[in-house]
Amino acid sequence: MEWNNVESHNCGTVSPHGVASVYGVLSDGRLTYTSIDAATGERTAGAEVSEVSLGFKPKAMATLDFNTLLVTEDAPGGRLYRVDIVSVRDKVTFATPVFLGTGYTHDLLAYDGSSHLFGIADGSLHRYFDEDPQDGQGDDLTGQGAVDTGGWTQVLLSTSPDTVT
Repeated sequence: MEWNNVESHNCGTVSPHGVASVYGVLSDGRLTYTSIDAATGERTAGAEVSEVSLGFKPKAMATLDFNTLLVTEDAPGGRLYRVDIVSVRDKVTFATPVFLGTGYTHDLLAYDGSSHLFGIADGSLHRYFDEDPQDGQGDDLTGQGAVDTGGWTQVLLSTSPDTVT
């Protein structure tokens, strides 16, 4: 049986379709990109790698949309940058990272695809609200602060709006 387009008889949801864009960062600060077929899990493109580094040592990264990343710097002060992806064809190219603010000392970041950025710092879960998620800018984040200090240390994943696991 092929997993592609399998339907559950318990619910009317059809299997996933489309392409998942996966960004990563190497230890030297270069960005990577791979696209994966959501139904089969097979790689459809990549891994593409940027020729230049971000210019700082990255600590955590979240994808806002297909061509916008938020990346924190692994240095005192917790600088947050927006990285605008220009192209992922043959190699990853991006515009100069845009400094957005300080205080983002997170080990992990995730974006819910709607309006919330989540981060883990010192075992606490933090939530930020993106005033205009459609602009893809990330410079209008508000609500800095811990929402749960219950020992978040492992993995942070967001798969739907207003949800973090």
